[in-house]
Amino acid sequence: MLLLTTLLLALQATRPADTAHIVIVATTDIHGRVFGWDYVRDAAAPGGLSRAATALETVRARYPGTLVLVDAGDLLQGNPFATFYGRYDKRQPQPVVDALNALQYDVVTPGNHDFDFGVDFLRRAATEATYRYVSANVDDSAGGSLFPKTVILPRGAVKVGITGFTTPGTMLWDRAHVGSGESETGHRDRRAHAPRDPRHRDQRRAFRATEELGAELVRGPRVIDP
Repeated sequence: MLLLTTLLLALQATRPADTAHIVIVATTDIHGRVFGWDYVRDAAAPGGLSRAATALETVRARYPGTLVLVDAGDLLQGNPFATFYGRYDKRQPQPVVDALNALQYDVVTPGNHDFDFGVDFLRRAATEATYRYVSANVDDSAGGSLFPKTVILPRGAVKVGITGFTTPGTMLWDRAHVGSGESETGHRDRRAHAPRDPRHRDQRRAFRATEELGAELVRGPRVIDP
């Protein structure tokens, strides 16, 4: 579903302080579970962003100003709630995005299922998000980046650099969806939006871009969810 590599870089604002305390919280495979509810069984279910909200409130109170909140993708598809707002009710912000906005997420990398309702749907979701989408290996039909390759977040005296990679399997699993709304030839559009294998050129370039900021590079977390 998703390959996300998050790069954390410590860029000292003042030379005497050579360490900093940063708290990183990551979620993945939310699949539309805004509430802890199973819409098929019509019964309460474990998990859900509404329950995560309590834990995040506690973490923020304990570590003020140091939290970095990221998601590893597969947000917008996966249960009847997500399907209803993906196919039928086109309100904006999309409710899953609205929930992440309320929880003050910082950065998200799209997973393959985030393309299930088409590229235009994902673009609209990103437009309504107060957090940033980032992916170093997804291009648009013109050959440019669909989303920024890196994002820099200030946290006190340091800056945190984040990059992410969407699994290349998306170009196989979602070949009917990627490229929709980006007219030229369907084949070219699909390939233009397809995530490239991040183990090669794109990963090296993303690493180099953060290193050029003059920072110490720390890798993690790396999430692989097949």
